[in-house]
Amino acid sequence: MSAEQENIVQTEPVQRVRIVAITHAARPRAPQKAIDSTPTPDADTSDASASGVATAASEEINFQKALSLHLRGELAGAEAVYRELIRRNPNNPDYQHLLGLALHQTGRRKDAEARLRKAVEIQPGAAEFHNSLGAVLITMERNDEASAAFESALKIEPGLSDAHYNLGYIDHSMGRLREALGRYKHALDCNPFHVPATINWGGILMDQDRPNEAGLMFQRALQHEPSSLPALRSLARVYRAKGSLEASANLLRQAIEIAPDDANAHSELALTLLLNGIYKQGFEEYEWRARESGTSSRYFTQALWDGKNFDGKTVLLHGVQDPAEAIQFVRYAGLVATRGGRVVLECAPALKRLFETVPGIAEVVATGEAFTDFDLHFPIESLPRLFGTTPETIPSAIPYLSAPNGRALPFQPVANTKFQIGVVWRCRSSSSNRGAKNFPLAYLLELATRPGITLVSLQIGATSEEQELLAEHSITHIGERLGDYADTAAAITKLDLVISVESPEAHLAGALAHPVWLLLGAAADWRWPEEARSSPWYPAMRVFRQDQAGDWSGVARLLPEAIAAGPSVSPTR
Repeated sequence: MSAEQENIVQTEPVQRVRIVAITHAARPRAPQKAIDSTPTPDADTSDASASGVATAASEEINFQKALSLHLRGELAGAEAVYRELIRRNPNNPDYQHLLGLALHQTGRRKDAEARLRKAVEIQPGAAEFHNSLGAVLITMERNDEASAAFESALKIEPGLSDAHYNLGYIDHSMGRLREALGRYKHALDCNPFHVPATINWGGILMDQDRPNEAGLMFQRALQHEPSSLPALRSLARVYRAKGSLEASANLLRQAIEIAPDDANAHSELALTLLLNGIYKQGFEEYEWRARESGTSSRYFTQALWDGKNFDGKTVLLHGVQDPAEAIQFVRYAGLVATRGGRVVLECAPALKRLFETVPGIAEVVATGEAFTDFDLHFPIESLPRLFGTTPETIPSAIPYLSAPNGRALPFQPVANTKFQIGVVWRCRSSSSNRGAKNFPLAYLLELATRPGITLVSLQIGATSEEQELLAEHSITHIGERLGDYADTAAAITKLDLVISVESPEAHLAGALAHPVWLLLGAAADWRWPEEARSSPWYPAMRVFRQDQAGDWSGVARLLPEAIAAGPSVSPTR
């Protein structure tokens, strides 16, 4: 099963591409007309002069009207006035530029590109026009052309901070973090008050498991822009990572007060509350995650299930595509089935065969397949809220998954081995500090040298360099040979233990009631309560957590001791 098959989301910069704000646009020049310098005898030029002044004044009034509409977000009105201005004066580059921005803001990127290219053609020496064009090209996934546009802007105006920032954004989104930091530094050298560069710099520090330094950057951003939602949310994540949950919640409530419909702030508040064990309010806020991801736009003509008995009817459960979360929440399907009727579940194709083993589900449909008839529907990620889940009432009927029969294992269990252990060292989530959750492969390679231990790599997306290292240490790698999660479940059941970072494989082993050791960074997800050595969601799971952010050495020292004691003995420090 490849990383591509799972449609893994890559970590992205907190702040997006930046177009020079329309308030910074150059004041449009008065329309120029061809003037015949040859004097006309006895001609009275007063009327012509008055007419020209009136025309210029009228154009200025219309421009100010368009700009006012644009700034208020009334884009249709602004567009109409810009078009009229261009009809009368098609060679004014500022009108073309601002119309391009309005078109970009309404999602008409090709039309926006055409207008911005026209502005550049008319006035190639305007750096902000090149920058705006590059920003639109990024949204069209044409990064090479975008980079060229930003470089053109910087040749004209080397101190254009937004162009430096946008080049940094491209590097950041492509994973070139060192280059991105250099670009963000250039942006801040040009403009120390550049908030997006400050925030994204902090985001990289957070991804590198340096929350204290990241927090300073986010605080700096808030000093310059106290109402910055990305800065408030990012600083809240820092506080959550450091265990300051009340401070985190307060910042997120502040963000929600500024923007009540900000799905990102609500979603972050959900994670903070859930980590603090406040499940009722936390799962209510969790509902905003659908809006954040865009799945809330999905529409069915059938009614939403209200949690009551539905004898004689069919309920479709749908929603979660993230494998780890789907494995965690599919346990609720059995509870739905106890309310009567028939339960149909939609899931990612890689989960279909596995979820067909869940008790109570009558039918599993892979995303993209045609639905059978159903009467009601409900998002599976909303079931914890519907059932009023608390830390004490998490459904405990485990195992609720099993390994289907029928396929040969992609490896052969080794005879005369005390412990055969499946390992996953790299996190595949889309969280902002994904990199901080990765366990150094070198520690696992050292573990493989100990007598009686045989490792099997379950890692999806292992690099060629990593696979070479695994082979050198006689570690069997089967990650890419697993067709789906049913195959992974079959492999796990033949192992003595799974050792994993936060991953679908860790959730799967827990749902199978198979021994699994979870390796957690200091800043862990809400599913794993602070300081806990076990998981309320998976009784067979044991938690090994960093003592200090960024330092895995303590966990690495503990693993051989715990293995020597046996998977059934709880680890101690």
